[in-house]
Amino acid sequence: MKPGFSDKTELIFKGYGHQAEGCKTSNLVVTFEQESHCVFKRAGDNLVMKYKVSLTQAIKGMPIYVKTLDGRNITLMVDELISPKTCKEVEGEGMPNNQGCKGNLYIKFDIEFPVQFSTEARASIVNALKAN
Repeated sequence: MKPGFSDKTELIFKGYGHQAEGCKTSNLVVTFEQESHCVFKRAGDNLVMKYKVSLTQAIKGMPIYVKTLDGRNITLMVDELISPKTCKEVEGEGMPNNQGCKGNLYIKFDIEFPVQFSTEARASIVNALKAN
């Protein structure tokens, strides 16, 4: 099995199916079933992930650390205000395809809002928003 196979990939082995004595052979067709992943979701050759950030991180624009599907660690600088609609594209970090290229990784943000705000936390958020 090669990296990047999807549930649409079929391998056909001509003449290897139905090999019973006195019977005409047929083709053996192998199909694949894609397993779900707890972090990444496949969209063709691209990968999509949700990345949890605190409200403070979303406002301040801090670096984010992502472990790729193949186990590498990458650091991305996010120097903008993150909203629930923010999506960062990382070229070449998706699934491999049969042309020897990789799709992209799309990072969507899941902002965790606190249940309560202390006076200091409110002041910090207001100041951070004023700075942006």
